[in-house]
Amino acid sequence: MTNYEMMEDLNELLIENGLDEEFSLDAEGNGIVVLHDGYKALVIDDEPRQRMIIVKQYRSSGSTVSGKAYFYSGEPFEVYDEIIENIGKLQGKAEREVTVHNEPKNADGIHVKRGDVFKGKNSDLINLLFDKNYRGWRKSGYPCRYKGEIACMWMPRLDGHVRDGWEDTMPSNDRIKEQYVDGIPEVRDSLEYVKENSAYRYVFQKVDRDTKFIFKGLYKLNPADSNVNTRYFDLISDTADF
Repeated sequence: MTNYEMMEDLNELLIENGLDEEFSLDAEGNGIVVLHDGYKALVIDDEPRQRMIIVKQYRSSGSTVSGKAYFYSGEPFEVYDEIIENIGKLQGKAEREVTVHNEPKNADGIHVKRGDVFKGKNSDLINLLFDKNYRGWRKSGYPCRYKGEIACMWMPRLDGHVRDGWEDTMPSNDRIKEQYVDGIPEVRDSLEYVKENSAYRYVFQKVDRDTKFIFKGLYKLNPADSNVNTRYFDLISDTADF
């Protein structure tokens, strides 16, 4: 398993468990460093022996917390789950409670907060939040309103993979970067078009092989930091009502 594959699977697990704000990941040598609250753990894939190893756990300052190697075997996601749990125990962190929305919308609507999980496909999420009856929705955006302004419900993956020329990432917990890497965007995807039609975005990140969404918050375009090919959206609210 490559570092990129390990990084992708670990990141997906953190997001799925609502831990992506507490933990961060970085590639180091032949492994992945998991960082949290001043602690690090180096995770490597010992492929010949089919096991994952935490080779050391230490504070960012360099002092070692544990030099013991932890060995895991089994399916990748089961292994990563154990690794994350072990790191959490080391730091005495309680599990974070995550709300999974699968109930029908009622008269009071649906209140969502950052980290809430929705299961299903694009059309399932749109149908639930906006009382629609779509059988499918292939686009990553759906038009809506925010306080009378034209807005968009956006369903990106935020994994750094280039799709149709676009690369979507999250450089920090309160900022999203959308970059076109294949020349100049078409008029419908231009910065001016975004300013008028989707400057406000309710962001639901796709995870777990596109079967779940994690609500990341309401973001607003930062035109001062954006240009023809790159747009930055900054967090303005971590809750929303539909």
